[in-house]
Amino acid sequence: MHEMSIVEHLFGVIDEIAEKEQLTSIQRVAVEIGGMRQIVPELFQFAFDAAKDRTVAAGAELVMTFVPIQATCNGCGAVFEVQLHEYVCGSCGAADVKVTGGKEILITSIEGDRDDN
Repeated sequence: MHEMSIVEHLFGVIDEIAEKEQLTSIQRVAVEIGGMRQIVPELFQFAFDAAKDRTVAAGAELVMTFVPIQATCNGCGAVFEVQLHEYVCGSCGAADVKVTGGKEILITSIEGDRDDN
């Protein structure tokens, strides 16, 4: 289950941001996950829920947005969304393509509270 190791890294980043921004609690963490990461949403949620206990994000909601795999044909320049892991250009039929999207795991937002005392 590679979801757990990804979530562990994610919490390293969340902890850094919480410390830098002086957050006392985090209510919501939004992430974008590329299709090439082959993340199982239920396993990712389970790993997130297990990792958040006893952290500043103990009550946080996880919001996942999945980004499709995108490629550009090196032959004709067409940009297309990869379907069913078929890396073939729909415009010219070439299999010479470059993956240009869908590899990412990005924290897009963190919502939390500060103790402004």
